[in-house]
Amino acid sequence: MEQNYRKKLAERRLQIAEDAAGQVISGKEDDLNPIRTKLDAISKIQAILPARKKLTDRTGVVLIALFVILVAFLWINKKSTNALQLDIQSKTLETQLREDWHLDDPFYLNGGLLNIEGMQFIRNPVLGVDLQSMEAGAWVQIKADTFRLVRLYIAAGENLAISIGDNRNATVVARGPKIQGRIEFFGNVELYAGIDDQIEAVYSDVLDYPEAIDFMIENNGEEPSTIEFPASEPWSLCGICVDSLVFGMEEPGITDTAIFVSSIIGGKLQLPEVSSEKLLFRRDPLGLKGIKGRLAELTFGDYIKTVYVGCVDQVNVEFKASTRNLAPSILESFYFNSRSKFLLSLIVPIWGAVLGVRRLFKRD
Repeated sequence: MEQNYRKKLAERRLQIAEDAAGQVISGKEDDLNPIRTKLDAISKIQAILPARKKLTDRTGVVLIALFVILVAFLWINKKSTNALQLDIQSKTLETQLREDWHLDDPFYLNGGLLNIEGMQFIRNPVLGVDLQSMEAGAWVQIKADTFRLVRLYIAAGENLAISIGDNRNATVVARGPKIQGRIEFFGNVELYAGIDDQIEAVYSDVLDYPEAIDFMIENNGEEPSTIEFPASEPWSLCGICVDSLVFGMEEPGITDTAIFVSSIIGGKLQLPEVSSEKLLFRRDPLGLKGIKGRLAELTFGDYIKTVYVGCVDQVNVEFKASTRNLAPSILESFYFNSRSKFLLSLIVPIWGAVLGVRRLFKRD
């Protein structure tokens, strides 16, 4: 309301001044006293009205400082959850399952040597194998021309440490709630099975038809179970939901103590939300925190190929002898987000429309 009065008084003052100017031009200077009276009255009224609130220089500086602090905060602080895609080749991989996983489609493995150790249950009555060990001491060693992975179940929470050896065999060391499976084999077969150091069954023959070994372990948190299988020809698993990924291995150091080094051979990582991509080379360190996603592909061969799709909180890589988190800042994420850009582009026209409507319906 005060601003309305001020505006009308200013308009009235301008109108009186224009009238006075017209009288002066027409040579009627003697009649200006009433005009002076009116102008004085307007000045007195304006003086009584509260002064307009104006931004002081200090207020402006404070607002600018607050804006700079806000921008710095958004630039320094990283976005907590980020989309991540990995395609990495490595010699080792350690991961933990977030959900139960089971094999959907059986597939064949090349012949070679299969070792299964640290089980509570290994069984094939036809071949005289019926082992039970509550202390998880049951084991079996099979050499055959052909293997077929028929069934495999891994429970959520199981920790798997996978490695590829120089003999092109893949080794899985497992700790956790449960692993259960069945593997068929045929051709020239040599089988040894037992509990701890005791051999309980031996079989050697040519099998024209497949036989199978069933195995199972539950709650093996202390002593790990081991499955070693041939990987001379690549084969893959997929759709495994995980909540951790570690690419590292121990190597002997200069002293007797072992050192932990990256097992990465090569690959790349992508942060699709900010169109960022980084190539990874041999022994490049990579630390991932807050993993929540799935292994779209886990291939065993000359190396382990890991294709991961999901989210991550931090992506730490080595950069000039220091560690750098590649996760985008909040400001970067906002800049690359098309929805955010669209909403920002609407602010000015919406604000203009609001002011227009306000002026239209403004009343004294």
